[in-house]
Amino acid sequence: MEVAIGQGISDLKSLKGQTAAIIVSDWKDLDPEVISSAMSLKTAYGDQLCIYPVIVGDDAPGKLAADRVSQIGGCGFASDLGTLGSGRKVADYVEQVFLAKT
Repeated sequence: MEVAIGQGISDLKSLKGQTAAIIVSDWKDLDPEVISSAMSLKTAYGDQLCIYPVIVGDDAPGKLAADRVSQIGGCGFASDLGTLGSGRKVADYVEQVFLAKT
């Protein structure tokens, strides 16, 4: 995962304005470099980038890692896929992540 997050630095270069990075994973057995990669991504894009980890499964250390990555983003939040099951909850998630409050 750390390689994929690190690759985001160049992948997002052409984007302008606010950007939401959604990372879907079981968050199990992660290399500690995931945190460093998330920090590098945030450093590259600053306040323009929010990170939204989505946790698939029920791995306690993984949930902690996902929470840490969202904190690095500063403006995103971690979500559990199991809680996004209904149409209304998914709609709320999409609104929170993609739609700016005016």
